[in-house]
Amino acid sequence: MMPLLARGIVEVNSAGGDHVVVDPMGPIYMGSICLFLILLPFILVLFLAYYRNKYRHQQILAAMEKGLPITDLIARPQIRNREVNWVRSLSAGIGFLFVGLLLTAVWVWLYVTGEARDTAVVWLVIPIVIAGLGLIYLFRGILQKNYEKQKQKENAAPPQ
Repeated sequence: MMPLLARGIVEVNSAGGDHVVVDPMGPIYMGSICLFLILLPFILVLFLAYYRNKYRHQQILAAMEKGLPITDLIARPQIRNREVNWVRSLSAGIGFLFVGLLLTAVWVWLYVTGEARDTAVVWLVIPIVIAGLGLIYLFRGILQKNYEKQKQKENAAPPQ
């Protein structure tokens, strides 16, 4: 295999007499690109965490040099507002539903054309689960919107 890789593109005659051009580095390039794309989000998260911590330490050192209290710069747990956010739920629901339906349609199309005949039908479960998650978020957003409207009506109504 190593002499084949060292030569680059190889022209081979198949058993049927067909002339075939083989690039043995093609799968290696694609494998390395796929691995890089899989690792890219993790690398970006690590870079962002590193630079965020580096910037925080620079701010703390600058505050210490000026003699300012650093208690304001040290991160405290923020109290999150637990208000109803129906727009986020509705948007996530539409996005998940779209992705799930698109993946289901692609799988069905590949299955009908015969390119995915040898794959198990169990792989169809993943897009269906994504679409189901989209429906859950969609209904949650609709219910949250109705709840918020009802709550606003109760607050706007004069007391009796």
